[in-house]
Amino acid sequence: MYSATALLVVVLVVAGMTLFVAPHPVSSDSVTTPIAGYAWSDNIGWIDLNCSNSGVCGTNQFGFSVNGSGIISGYAWSDNIGWISANSSDLVGCPSGSGSCIASLAGGVLSGWLKALSADNKGWDGWISLNGTSPSYGVTQPSSCSFTGYAWGSDVVGWVDFSQAHTTIAASDVYSCQNTTTILDTHTDASCNVTTNTINCPVNAFCVPNSSVCLYPTPVVTGQLTILPQLVPLNGTVTVSWNISNVQSCTVSGTNSDGTTNSKDTVSGGVWNTISGTKTSSPIVQKTIYTLTCVPYDPHAAVFTESAVVNVVPTYHER
Repeated sequence: MYSATALLVVVLVVAGMTLFVAPHPVSSDSVTTPIAGYAWSDNIGWIDLNCSNSGVCGTNQFGFSVNGSGIISGYAWSDNIGWISANSSDLVGCPSGSGSCIASLAGGVLSGWLKALSADNKGWDGWISLNGTSPSYGVTQPSSCSFTGYAWGSDVVGWVDFSQAHTTIAASDVYSCQNTTTILDTHTDASCNVTTNTINCPVNAFCVPNSSVCLYPTPVVTGQLTILPQLVPLNGTVTVSWNISNVQSCTVSGTNSDGTTNSKDTVSGGVWNTISGTKTSSPIVQKTIYTLTCVPYDPHAAVFTESAVVNVVPTYHER
């Protein structure tokens, strides 16, 4: 049996002869969650758990990842012992038996084994246990990203500290409505770092849960633009009425200049610019169109318009 020191020297030589190229392509399964960061062993130093740590993913894709069933796969890299595999095909014949060889993450607890591929199986088998009971040890994931605890590799590797390891997730935002006018954006980045930001809604806008934008009330027409009567004798007058809510402003104008600064009406002259109102027209001498125009609170919403027509009774002359 080799001593631990002698074994480590042999392993370093073997690993030094190994090219820094992943032994097999890494699966591009889109449903997997990468495991990034580093693990540390006092015996062999840092273990790089993902190519994203060292910026070599463009030329050498490697790294541990967890699929939707909690199964871990892929490779980690040690400058001193080479590739460490979590692939099920490399874990056959692990010390605890085939039923529990697979490396997996379930309920925040890692279980199963990893395998250093440079092991010679003579004085060193390369197995790294993710948890055990004599003594009690193991790697857990108490938060949604960070790991803690130790794995154990007999002889060469020794204790492996996973406190610098973490899963990476798709960045996400959760929006909550703190009150009717303030949105709280809780942002979680790929490393599970959480930051918050508040968004104050403009005047007349409000928030709702799960919405990243402030909303505005929808204009409500409670009394559409009406003209009474719609048919008048020459020089007759009409009553113009309108009523709308949840808008910033409204104007009503006629093609005869009613409701404008050019109005000649002596009864309801001037600009008609109230959200609701009733006005008397100037004498109608020809077909006249009145148009209601309202600006909503939402700056991105279309302007609300509605028109109504008044006609003059035809005049007949005897020949």
